Amino acid sequence: MIDRAPTRRKGVTIHEKFKQQAIAKQYNFDNQRYGDSVGLLAGDLAAYFACYPVLASEAILVDKRVRILDILLRSGIDTFYGQLLDLLRDARGYTTEEEILELAFVKAGRSSGEAPMHIGAVLAGGDNEQTLSKLSAYAVPVSVAAQLQDDILGVFGDEEKLGKSVLSDLAQGKQTLLVLHSLEVGSRAQVQVLKRLVGKKDIARDEAAVVMEIMEDTGALQYVMDKARHYASEGQKVVDQEWDKSWREEERVFFWAVAEAAVNREY
Repeated sequence: MIDRAPTRRKGVTIHEKFKQQAIAKQYNFDNQRYGDSVGLLAGDLAAYFACYPVLASEAILVDKRVRILDILLRSGIDTFYGQLLDLLRDARGYTTEEEILELAFVKAGRSSGEAPMHIGAVLAGGDNEQTLSKLSAYAVPVSVAAQLQDDILGVFGDEEKLGKSVLSDLAQGKQTLLVLHSLEVGSRAQVQVLKRLVGKKDIARDEAAVVMEIMEDTGALQYVMDKARHYASEGQKVVDQEWDKSWREEERVFFWAVAEAAVNREY
């Protein structure tokens, strides 16, 4: 909803679906506001739905329910904080590499990577500090790698596989590491073109192609790919060096492959 994206994962987003419903039914209401309102309520409801099954489950011991809810709530706080950083970054129209990586660590590393693995550890009865620390050492850098790959796919990806437009990130002026590095090392002419096109609401495909060419020519694409590879390798190093023999071989192979997939995926 913040991104104003009409589609995600090849499906219509909730706010767009209900905006179109308001148009079709000719409600006496602002169509965009109606769609956004339903989308906001749906998101809030989903957050409660995520917590309720844990709270209500008799199959999970009470102390584990409390632990899982604590992880879920802290993950939600990290997500909101990360989203606010994301919004502020794009609203300002400038950022730094440190800010971009901080956002990735909070929004992807802790929320999307660390929290789910910690919940799994709680359910499996392995939530001692040593195990949780080893899981975090793996989950955070691998999730950062996946976030950087997301930024690459947001410009260079295949729309059919992504299920969303590859013009949206550029149209919204997203201040990604791709954009930042291109601005930092590009020629004066290239920088002028980037400032004109990144954030252009109606950017055309031929204009996006120009931006992509600049990102390749300046080495920005390779720079972000290398950065993503670095973080994925950090996760793989944890699997190779820190996950001892108490971890089954198939577990180590699986999580090593997940780290590899983070930087090789196409959607």
